[in-house]
Amino acid sequence: MIHPDYPVFANVTQELFSLRESGKAILLRKALGIALDRRFANFQKGVVQEKKSQFINLAKEVSGAVWSAREPHKIITTLKNTGDGDEEMTRALYFLCCITDEFDELRGTLFQVIGNDVVVDAPAIWPPKLEFRFRDLIAANPKEIRHQVKARVAALAEQRTAMERAGQLNLELKSEFGLILDDRPVQAANADDATLSGSPIDPSEDKIIGRAFVENDAAKFIGAHSSPPCGTLCIIDIDDLTKINKVYTHTVGDQVIEIVGMLAEDAVKGLHQKTGRCGDDTFFIALAKEDEDTTIQLMGRLLKNVQDFGWKQVAADLRVTVSIGIAGLRPQEPSLDMAVRAGRGMRDAKARGGNITAIGPRHLSRSDMLSPVSTLRVWS
Repeated sequence: MIHPDYPVFANVTQELFSLRESGKAILLRKALGIALDRRFANFQKGVVQEKKSQFINLAKEVSGAVWSAREPHKIITTLKNTGDGDEEMTRALYFLCCITDEFDELRGTLFQVIGNDVVVDAPAIWPPKLEFRFRDLIAANPKEIRHQVKARVAALAEQRTAMERAGQLNLELKSEFGLILDDRPVQAANADDATLSGSPIDPSEDKIIGRAFVENDAAKFIGAHSSPPCGTLCIIDIDDLTKINKVYTHTVGDQVIEIVGMLAEDAVKGLHQKTGRCGDDTFFIALAKEDEDTTIQLMGRLLKNVQDFGWKQVAADLRVTVSIGIAGLRPQEPSLDMAVRAGRGMRDAKARGGNITAIGPRHLSRSDMLSPVSTLRVWS
């Protein structure tokens, strides 16, 4: 399960995490501890240790690091306070953070420390590819997560092997046919490279992928997995996030987005569904086998879970609510129309004060159908 990029990363950072070196090691170690401690501070006390241990165990698996302790979660506290701790485990944790969303500051710190010369010589590890989302790594059952991470790392290794084979084939062809291949248009070559790499999409593009799903595929997904066709699409938007950003900074706003996303996923766990982000602070849930009444109950629980979350642990006097729009599946309806109806339900919920669910309109106007409305205009 070792990540194919870890050996290169370990080689480039061979001395950086050694306490025998100067202040660079302490700088990196404390930055790691602070960043991890900050991410886990959003959780209630009863689960923090479990989630920290889960993240540490994943770092061991993706790096192959050999390290054991009776209380593994304490490594994060130790790193934050003193910078002390096992060198290989510290490197493994830093690597997992580098390929996980939400740790931009750690990637920036590493870039400053290793310098441009090393980066140019080792492009495979910089910038580290963002292959995992932090909320995915700590939100679900540890066994399920280990299985998913193992599958993704294995797929990446296969892709890397395919790229190496393709590179070797290109060398052989060039040696045989000389400069003929060099006349190939650059755009076509880049397209081929993109196809071969198959690298995971940067999590910053999640909202683009999510919007494409709700506009093009949500109704198809629901209809294909329910018989007779029955299902719903929910659009969930965080209330007053602009105000939260102004009062508490964008760092807090980003944490709110992350936590609401996790709560949305948890609300429908075990059901036949797809969830994701489809806007800056907007999420979707497509339920394949639930009718509107059942969906209203599920989203009612989500409303309560968001409202009752321990937000004061994130920021003093912080209060967070969401507005939810729901659209039931209509036979032969394009996915975009269903998404717009759900989005307008969400806008209606906001107009009524927020922190509620609302059913979107049953039908769209003729003008909407003749000139389709982008969902960007509905929930942005």
